[in-house]
Amino acid sequence: MARRIRKHRKADKRRVIAALLFMALAVGLYRTCERMPSRGRSVHGYAVPIPELQGAGHMSPWSGREVINVRGVVTAVLDNGFYMQDPSGDHDPSTSDAIFVFTATHPSAGVGDDVSVSGRVTEYSPGAKEAWNLTITELVRPHVKVLGSGRTLPAPVRIGAGGRHPPLKVIEDDAVNGSVEIEGVAFDPERDGLDFFESLEGMRVEVRDAVVVGPTSRFGEIVVLVDGGARSASRTSRGGVLAKRDDLHPERIVVDDTIISPPPNADVGDNIDRCVGVMHYSFGSFKIANTNIMTVKKGGLIRETTKLKSDAEHLTVVSYNVFNLHRDQTARLEAIARQIVTRLGAPDIVALQEIQDDSGRLDDGVVNGRATFTALTSAIRQLGGPEYRFEQIDPEDRQDGGPPGSNIRVGFLFRAERVVFQDRFGDLFRHVPELSGQMFGRAGRWRENASVFMSTRKPLVGEFRVDEQRFVVINVHLSSKRGNPPLFGRVQPPPDRTQSLRQKQMEELLTLISRLLRADSATSIIVLGDFNDFEYSPPLHNLTPVGGSPLRNLTLTLPENDRYTYLHLGNSQALDHILVTPALAASVEYDVVHMNAEFATSPSDHDAVVARFRLR
Repeated sequence: MARRIRKHRKADKRRVIAALLFMALAVGLYRTCERMPSRGRSVHGYAVPIPELQGAGHMSPWSGREVINVRGVVTAVLDNGFYMQDPSGDHDPSTSDAIFVFTATHPSAGVGDDVSVSGRVTEYSPGAKEAWNLTITELVRPHVKVLGSGRTLPAPVRIGAGGRHPPLKVIEDDAVNGSVEIEGVAFDPERDGLDFFESLEGMRVEVRDAVVVGPTSRFGEIVVLVDGGARSASRTSRGGVLAKRDDLHPERIVVDDTIISPPPNADVGDNIDRCVGVMHYSFGSFKIANTNIMTVKKGGLIRETTKLKSDAEHLTVVSYNVFNLHRDQTARLEAIARQIVTRLGAPDIVALQEIQDDSGRLDDGVVNGRATFTALTSAIRQLGGPEYRFEQIDPEDRQDGGPPGSNIRVGFLFRAERVVFQDRFGDLFRHVPELSGQMFGRAGRWRENASVFMSTRKPLVGEFRVDEQRFVVINVHLSSKRGNPPLFGRVQPPPDRTQSLRQKQMEELLTLISRLLRADSATSIIVLGDFNDFEYSPPLHNLTPVGGSPLRNLTLTLPENDRYTYLHLGNSQALDHILVTPALAASVEYDVVHMNAEFATSPSDHDAVVARFRLR
C-alpha cells in the first residue's frame, strides 16, 4: 500500500513538472508571437495606447500588427477617415498622441466622439515611391465603436511662444544611408525640424500671430512663421524669408484647406491671428489642416514698379517667366501686357519664358506658338504701349517640356522703333556653324540636338543693334527642379538630382559664348532667363568662357535680402538672373520687380528682372 502511494506521488510529481514545462513553453511561444508582426491574419490583437503605437521615431514599432480597443477622441473628420487623439497622452514630446484612422469612405464617427478602434497599424506612403515622401502612421481596416459623444477636444499644442519652438536651422542631420525611415536613425525633435513635426503627427496644434511668408497658392496653401517671425533670421526686404545655402527655414509652417475650404487670400506680410488644426503630411510637407475659420489682417504689401526706364542714352532689357501663357487666357494675357507697359516701363527687349503653343494644353501635335505672341503684342498696343515685334522658334512636339502637349518655349519681344533684330547670317554667327545650322527665321537655337537639352527648352540666341551698338542676347530656361526629393522627405539630406544637368547646360552655353568672343572679343553678351537655380548654386558659379573674363551675375549686385524672384513653400529664392560680359557690368543698373511672387492673385508666379545699360 505504501509502495502504491509513493508510486502515485511520483506520478503526480511528473504530471506537475510536465504541466509547468507546458505552461512555460506556452508563455514563451505567446511572447514570441507577441513580438512578431502579423503576416496578414491575426486571431488576437493588442490593446495599445496611441503614443505607444506612434513611438519616438518616423516608423511605428507596431507597423503590420493588429491592435484592439485603441481609445481616443475624434478631433477632425475627412472624407476617407478621421483623426483621433488620446486625451491624456503620455506627456512625452517625442511621441505623438494622435493617429489617423483610414475608413476609405466617409466615417460614421464625428468630431467629439469617444471611440474605440480595432484594426491594423500601417505606415502609408502617400504618392508614388519615387516621390520620396515620408510615411503616415494609420489604422486601417478599422472596426469603430462610438462610446460617447460631445467630449471636450484635447487642448491644442501651441507652436511658438508659450509652447514648443520648432528648430530654426536643421531639417534633418541623423539619416542613416540617406534615409530617416530605417532602424537606427536618431530621433531629435528639439534639433531637427523633420523630427519636430513628426512628433506632432495627427495632433491638434495651434499657431498665433502668424506672419505670412508664402501667399495663398493655387493648391490652397499658406506658409507662415509663428509669433510674427520673431525668431527667424534672413528676412527679405519685404517680410518674407530668404532661402540660403545653410538655412532653408525648417520653422516654416504650411497651413492648408484640407478640412476648411476655400482658404482666405493672403499675401506676404499679412497676419493670421490664430490657426487651429491637426498636423498632417502630404506632397512632401507637414501641414496644419486648419479646423477654424482664419481671419487675415492685411499687411499692405505693394506691387513694385521699376524706376529703370529706357531713353536716348540707355537700353533696358527684361527677363520674365509668364507661367505657361496661352492666347485663350484672355485675362492673364491682358494682365501681363499691362505689367510690361506700366510696371516694367515698356522695355526695349523682353525675354519671355513659358509661352505655350497655339492650342495650349491640348496634346494635338500643334507646335506653332505665333498666335500667343501676336495676342500679347496686340494687347500691349491696345493698352497704349509701343509696337513690339517678336522672334521665336517652334520646338518639335513634346521635346521642350512643360505640360504635355503645351510645347512651352522662350522668345523675344523688342521695340521696333528702337531696336533692330540683326539678320541671322550676320558676320558674327558665321563663326558659330552649330548655331547657324539650327537657325530658322532670324534667331538661332543653340545645340538643338544636344543630349543635355533633351526634353527642355533650347537657348534662343538673337543679335540686336541699338544705334549701331551690337548686343547678343541669349534667352534660357534651363531644366526644372521637378523630380528632386522634397525638403521634408525620407531622403536626407535631399540631393538636387537635376543640378548636374543644369551644370552641363551652362557648360554648353559657355562654349557658345567662347566662340562668339573668339570671333569678336568686344561683343556685348547678355544671358538671361529662368535658370531654375540659385545664385550660390554650382551652375552659376564658374561662369568663365574660354578666352574671356568671367560673366557677371547681376543678382549679386543687389542687397542680399532682395535677391529673390520666386517663392517655393515660403522660401524666397532667385531663379531668374541676368548674366553679362564685364564691359556691360561696368555701366549697368539692375532691379527685381516684386509684382507677382508674393501675392495670392497674380498673372505669373515669377517676378521680372530688369537691367538698364548705358549706350556708348
